[in-house]
Amino acid sequence: MAQPLQMYMHRAFRFPRVFGAVFITRKVLQMQTHRILLVDDCHLVLKSLGPLLESKGYQVTAVDNGADAASLINQRNFDIVIAEIQLKALTGIEVFYEVKKVRPGTTIILLTGTGDTTPFINILRPDADDFLLKPFEPEEIFFRIKRCIEIRNLKKEATLKLAGYAKNPDRR
Repeated sequence: MAQPLQMYMHRAFRFPRVFGAVFITRKVLQMQTHRILLVDDCHLVLKSLGPLLESKGYQVTAVDNGADAASLINQRNFDIVIAEIQLKALTGIEVFYEVKKVRPGTTIILLTGTGDTTPFINILRPDADDFLLKPFEPEEIFFRIKRCIEIRNLKKEATLKLAGYAKNPDRR
């Protein structure tokens, strides 16, 4: 069971050699609520997946088209964008590139209902964080989200660690 942040901070200040700033940072990154933008033109997906993600503690904003998604991405910061590739108005691929342009640190999981994902994967492989073929089990999306969050947290932690070494290169 997760313990309150104050307990970790208290330990860190009592035992600075055992519990460093990276340890506190890891706990803070794990405890924060993650914001997810869910983009799909299928209302069944929005009405079923949105509440499932909320039940796991995520803050979910659901939209049914790419244009609304692009507008929200420009207005607010999301940790994860889950988008269907084939959308009306603005496609999922266009949403993908808008996210990468405006919020390059945002994690993107692309969904597709078509059986042949090869063209999409070949186009987006260098930049996409994950792909998921519909239909899928809820456990699969939870696993993918959790994995993407862990990777994002490790990147943040490494950046903070490198920043600490840059300030004090003699510290080892």
